[in-house]
Amino acid sequence: GDDDDDDEDVNEDASDSDDEAFEAVVERTTKKGATVYQVTLCPETAPFTTRTAADEFMRGKAYQKAVKRELRAIKAARKGLREAELTDAQKARRDAKAARAKERRRAQAKARKKAKPLSDAQIAARKEKFQRKKKR
Repeated sequence: GDDDDDDEDVNEDASDSDDEAFEAVVERTTKKGATVYQVTLCPETAPFTTRTAADEFMRGKAYQKAVKRELRAIKAARKGLREAELTDAQKARRDAKAARAKERRRAQAKARKKAKPLSDAQIAARKEKFQRKKKR
């Protein structure tokens, strides 16, 4: 029976830490004593009078946008932390890899462009353009 108890405690601790880390809706009491619900990610929205109304709002587009915005900010912050931990050599390797990938994409695009058959009008236009260039 002891092991089961420990597992339950661990689960309770996990949910407690989750609640501390982030609460989607905060319950507040107004000056007049009414209970209102404020959506944490959207402080600009007025407090909702019922939990149901707050939940309904959280299913909407405005809230989903706020969640995406928040996740982007978190990812950017994490990326910044990872960036700070990189050595100069690691940064140089990463930049070189990115440059190679960019060059490969450019070459592929160029190959695709070359592979496209040209119409007679396009060929004539290019020949004309080349003749003008030669005269310069």
